[in-house]
Amino acid sequence: MTRDSGALTWQVLKDDAARSQWGGPRPKDTLVIERMGEYEYLRVPRQVANAIQRDPSLRNARFNSRGNLFEQLDCTSRSVAKSYCLQLLQKREYARQELLSKLADSGYSKDVRNDVVTELERANLVSDMRFAEVFVRSKIFAGWGLRRIERELVRRGVSLDELEGWPHAFVDEDGELERAVDVARRKHVRPPNEYAKLVRFLVGRGFAQRVAMDAARTVLGDA
Repeated sequence: MTRDSGALTWQVLKDDAARSQWGGPRPKDTLVIERMGEYEYLRVPRQVANAIQRDPSLRNARFNSRGNLFEQLDCTSRSVAKSYCLQLLQKREYARQELLSKLADSGYSKDVRNDVVTELERANLVSDMRFAEVFVRSKIFAGWGLRRIERELVRRGVSLDELEGWPHAFVDEDGELERAVDVARRKHVRPPNEYAKLVRFLVGRGFAQRVAMDAARTVLGDA
C-alpha cells in the first residue's frame, strides 16, 4: 500500500447544462470527493469550481483528512469571493448589502459572505456612507426627488439612520422645489389635465406631493 493510498482527492464536475437566469442565482457545480473508492458530492459556487480547475496545485491536491480538505475549500472560497468583490468595486461603489446579495446569488455560504464583506469594510474598501454620497449625487443629477432616493437606498440595504447627517449632509432640502421645477420644465404634458399629469409625474420621480403641486403650478403659470 502506498503512503497516501488513503488520501482524499477532489474533482470538479461541471454542470454545463446549467445557465444563469437574468437577475437570479448563479448555477453551482459539483465537487466530487474521492477516498478509496468512496465518493462524496458537494455543490460549490461556480467561481470556486473554476478556480480549482484553473490552478494545478488545487486541481491535483491530495488531503490526508476530510478536515484538511474542507479547510482548503473554505480558504479558496474566501479568496475567490474577495476577488469577485474587488472586481465589482473597481467598477463602482457598492453598499454592504449589495455585495452580500451578489455573493449569496453566487452561492457562497453566509459565513463566507459576512466575513469577506466585513474585511473589506475594515479596509475601507466598502462604505455605505461613501456609496450613499455617490448615489445621491447621481440621482439628483438624474432628476430624482428625495423620497425616491430614500426608497432606493433602503432597497439596497442602506440604513438611513446610520448615515451620519442624513439627509441634510447629502441633499439640500431647501432646494427640492427648485429641482422639481427644473425637472417639470423638461416634461412636456399635453391637455387636458396638464396640472394633474405633471403632479403625478413629479410624485413618481420621488418628490413630495406638496412640492410636486407647487412646482406644477409654477411651471404651468409661467407657460
